[in-house]
Formats: sequence, structure tokens, C-alpha cells
Amino acid sequence: MTMASTGAATGGGLQLGTNARGELVARVGDVWLEDPEDPVAAARAFMTPAQAEGVELVVLVGGGTGHRVARLRELGVRHVVAHEPVDALREQIRGPLAPLFRGCRVTGTERELAAAVRQTLARREGTRLLTSSAYARLFPALMAACAEPGRQALAAAEDAFETGRHRAALGAEQLAANVARLPGKVKVGALAEAKPLAGKPAFVVAAGPSLDRNLHLVTAAGRRGAIFAVTTAARAEEHAGGAVDVHVAHAPQPLGAPH
Repeated sequence: MTMASTGAATGGGLQLGTNARGELVARVGDVWLEDPEDPVAAARAFMTPAQAEGVELVVLVGGGTGHRVARLRELGVRHVVAHEPVDALREQIRGPLAPLFRGCRVTGTERELAAAVRQTLARREGTRLLTSSAYARLFPALMAACAEPGRQALAAAEDAFETGRHRAALGAEQLAANVARLPGKVKVGALAEAKPLAGKPAFVVAAGPSLDRNLHLVTAAGRRGAIFAVTTAARAEEHAGGAVDVHVAHAPQPLGAPH
């Protein structure tokens, strides 16, 4: 096996060379970045056709000498972001190894990697974040940095779930409080019979800052057609003496509770 040192690298000195079959291999210190005996076979095992089905974007932590990138291309992955934390190897990727990474976006900073990881989270489907055991061994802090955007996304999802649960509970509470007010009210389905609306306009009243200035228009509008108002615009009905035909309550929240 022919190896040559290419200078200092993050995690130890980088050695780049070829194995007995002439295949490009690299190691940092005593850690091989690919299988030195058969890197092509190792790249095939890295992702199988079944695992690649439907995958369009891969963020690969550890570009190495390009064998894994070639495998992703072979499997039809359209977009590959190769993050190479070994400085000396990244210089090679942007230099003599560039043909092996053609069409692949190469990153080197943690900020770039975090942005790429967030991209996979935003797309939700058809994406993968992949690395090899060699890079996980060499760069444990980088693996933790990769996990941080996912942790943040999970925390945001949990917050959204708690908000949804709170709103559902609030909606149930408001419904229970309003049950007594429902008897005798005209149902939406019977509105056309109670107030013929064919060919007449519909007015939607929301609780914007201009509502207070235009409350006097609600009564006149009610004589011309139907008025639909959100719950926080209930004061329009009070001002118009019952002219609002339908109240729409959506996404219960504390702001609408008094109405």
C-alpha cells in the first residue's frame, strides 16, 4: 500500500494513497477513513438500494476520498452535501480530488454543517444525514453538533404539541360554557331559510384595529346581506343589536375566551 503524508489535519496527520488495487484511501493518525482493503465494497454496504429509495438529499458527514459520494450518485441521489472536517483532505477535495466530488456541495465549518442539517429537517421527507464509524470516532463533538438542530426541532414540536393540547382543552372549556346559549339559536344550515341570501353579499368582520372605527357600518351591512364574525369581533354584534348572523370560532386561545 502506497501512502503519502499531505500535511497536518484536524484529528491528526492525514495520509493519502492507494491500496493494492490502485483505489484511493486515506487515514488520519491510525484511523482509516475508508476500508483500506476494499473501499468500493464498503461504500456499497454504506447505503443499499432499499435504503436509498425515495432519498433525494443526503448530508454526508465525512466526504473521505469520494467512494461514498460515488455510491450515492450510483443510487440516484440527486443532491449530496459532503461535509469534510479534515482540513487537509478538504483542500484535496477542492483540488486534485475535485472530479470525484463534481456536482456535490462541500462544506467545512460547523455553521455550514448545521445549515445543511436544518435543510434536511425542513424537507422532512426524502433526506438522510449519514456518517461513517471512522468519522464518528474521530469527531464526537461534531456528531453532537449534528444532533443539536434535531434536538431543537424536537423541542419545537413538543412545544407545538403542548400548545395544541392547551388550545384543545381551552376549546372544550369554552364549548361547555356556551352550551346553555345554543338553544333557540339559528343553525348555520338553516340560515338561508331564516334570511334568504341568494344574490346578496356576505360581510366578514374580523377583530382588526379598524373595527372600532367602523362599527357603525355593521348594522347597515346586516340589512344588505349576511354577516360572519370571528369570536373576538363579538362587540360588533353588541353594537349592531344582533345583526351578526354567524360567529366563527377557530383555534381557541386565551384572547377569545371572554367572547
